[in-house]
Amino acid sequence: MNRNKSKTQQIIRILVESVFAIMIIKIFIVSPFIVRGESMNDSLKENNIIFALKKTSINIMTGYSKDNLNAFLKNKIIIVKNNEAYIMKRCVGIEGDTLIFSTGGITDTFIVPQDSIFVMGDNFRNSLDSRKFGFLNVKSVIGVQINNPVTIF
Repeated sequence: MNRNKSKTQQIIRILVESVFAIMIIKIFIVSPFIVRGESMNDSLKENNIIFALKKTSINIMTGYSKDNLNAFLKNKIIIVKNNEAYIMKRCVGIEGDTLIFSTGGITDTFIVPQDSIFVMGDNFRNSLDSRKFGFLNVKSVIGVQINNPVTIF
């Protein structure tokens, strides 16, 4: 009887430790996100699942610190919390960048202010992005998409 109890206790211990490890990874290192909408077509499709390296672990995993985080974010697909929604966009501009967009004979120029980023959907003709809602604070970044853990280094 003791032997069965011991095996049961081992199984429960392994399950509890596994759940704890998964929670730590999800909270601090990598989280899954589901793609909603068409703004990132053709890079990402509706209902794709992507994994994002959490901002809290970028320094540990990549060596980028708060001081040079912007350089790491540029041209990557990022997850941002905008108001109460999570959005996925490509970071196309970091502080100090001058961006010029020309559409139908109209030219718009944006200079990205300090501590801000400019984001756009890859499907830029059908994307609600910084051209409409403005710059985002770098603090609103939740994570950066990773396809393969090797690509973050």
